[in-house]
Amino acid sequence: MNSDDGFLNENDVQNITKLSRTTRWRMERRGEFPKRRQLSPNRVGWLRSEVVTWVEERNAVKTADALPTSPSQQPNDYGRRAR
Repeated sequence: MNSDDGFLNENDVQNITKLSRTTRWRMERRGEFPKRRQLSPNRVGWLRSEVVTWVEERNAVKTADALPTSPSQQPNDYGRRAR
C-alpha cells in the first residue's frame, strides 16, 4: 500500500470501471478484479492503486489487441480494410 493510497467506495469504483456491482463481484470471486477490503462492519472499499492498476492493465490489453498484425488488416486508401 502506497503512503498516498486511499480507499475507493462503491460509487467511485463503478464510475472508474464502468462495471456493475454484480459484474465486479463475479470478477472478484474469479480473481479477475481487486479484492474489496472490509473497512468497518458495514463498509467496504478498494485500494485506489489496485483499481487504477487494473484499469491500466485492461487498457494496455485493449490497445495491443487493436493493433493490426498483418498487411491484410491494414486500412486501404479508402479507409476500409482490405479483403
